Amino acid sequence: MTDADTDTAPCSKCGSEIPVSADRCPACGYEPGSSILLRLAFWLFSAPFGAFVGFLAVAGTAGMFVGEIAFSEWLGVLLGCAIIGAVPGAVGYYYFSRRRRSPTD
Repeated sequence: MTDADTDTAPCSKCGSEIPVSADRCPACGYEPGSSILLRLAFWLFSAPFGAFVGFLAVAGTAGMFVGEIAFSEWLGVLLGCAIIGAVPGAVGYYYFSRRRRSPTD
């Protein structure tokens, strides 16, 4: 048995000492990654918004190749999509990083 198996820390919700490798608190059942609000924010906001921004990037690229928009306009579309796409990217990163946390983090 290693030291990591015997290390304990207080649960961030109830304060009882639990192993740091635990996915949920055995005392109160707290699971940091199970927030329904976080899942709702991701699926209702970030995923559709990211899909829309991806569609804009693809449409801008297609428009450049068929000659409807100039190269500089195409670069503007891609830059705008990258900046706007950072929002769902940040929310998605937060969502997935929270899912990997333990109650003692």
